Amino acid sequence: MNKLRQIIRAVRQATDKRTALIYIIEGANWSTDRDGENITKNIQKIRAKTDCGFDNYKNKIVHLGSLPVFNKIKQTDKSNRVVQTIFHVAEEYVPTIQKIKNSLNEISFIHTASQGTKNKLTALGLPENKIVVIPLGIDLNIFNSVTVDEKKSIRKKLDLPQDKIIVGSFQKDGNGWGEGLTPKLIKGPDIFCDAVIELAKKFPIHILLTGPARGYVKTRLAEGNVPYTHKYLKNYTDTVPYWQALDVYLITSRLEGGPKAILEAWAAGVPLVSTKVGMVPDIAMNGENAILTEVEDTKAIIAGAEQILNNRELKNKLIAKGLEEVQKYSWEKIAERYFQELYQPIMK
Repeated sequence: MNKLRQIIRAVRQATDKRTALIYIIEGANWSTDRDGENITKNIQKIRAKTDCGFDNYKNKIVHLGSLPVFNKIKQTDKSNRVVQTIFHVAEEYVPTIQKIKNSLNEISFIHTASQGTKNKLTALGLPENKIVVIPLGIDLNIFNSVTVDEKKSIRKKLDLPQDKIIVGSFQKDGNGWGEGLTPKLIKGPDIFCDAVIELAKKFPIHILLTGPARGYVKTRLAEGNVPYTHKYLKNYTDTVPYWQALDVYLITSRLEGGPKAILEAWAAGVPLVSTKVGMVPDIAMNGENAILTEVEDTKAIIAGAEQILNNRELKNKLIAKGLEEVQKYSWEKIAERYFQELYQPIMK
């Protein structure tokens, strides 16, 4: 057994010597962890891997994939070149961002997914020339659209009504990991509920929810007599048929790092209404591949959904243009941008 361990250790050390990029993740199956896994899997021009710690790496590019892992920066060897990702600037993250500001001599680049977040970071004093904007990606081998007949079949398997308009909301928008009865307001669950309760007065709406801590939304929907189905899916890829079952998706957030939902909706052929958060205004065009509204403009969100539900021509246009646009954001293409814009400039 000791001999086997020695062999495994030797193989690992040999592999690590050839590895140029170490992408540090939290190791809790967060969305940011999947980003790191997709980047390291799809990057072609250097050897890369994810890890939850530094493990005495030297002369590597070390990419800190989220703000929580920044606290590990003191563990990295001075020979490494560091990239730090910051997806959004929530109030509770400002102290950590200030620490990053004081550690800029140790960081080669700061990555974020949207121009809006870059603007907030520069307002906090981070240098513009160190901030690189690269949007999130999506696995187009997993997320894809379906025919009308396939959609009916999927709804049957998921025990969803065939004669209702299925509106989706797939996120964690309650505080904590319990029932989530207290809303996480940056995700806009209150806006979502206000909108769909009004829509249900005009259309035969059925809400499809995934994600944990959805208690606030479920309580509001029950009070508003809006029927819903909720399924907490622990595996990310299990969400695909739920996307494919939808008629429309609503992003009602006040603050986002992505959101990935815009790419997932596009890839699944689902028209959507979204507030102008995160990377949405960077990649979407109002009336072309999405309906965009200002943050907290509930009336505009309702009006946008009504446009989609009342205008088949517009709906089909949004679907077609979304399917076309999402091809730009495959993880293969986004990983190449990471290499070209973040890693290659600091390679020794």
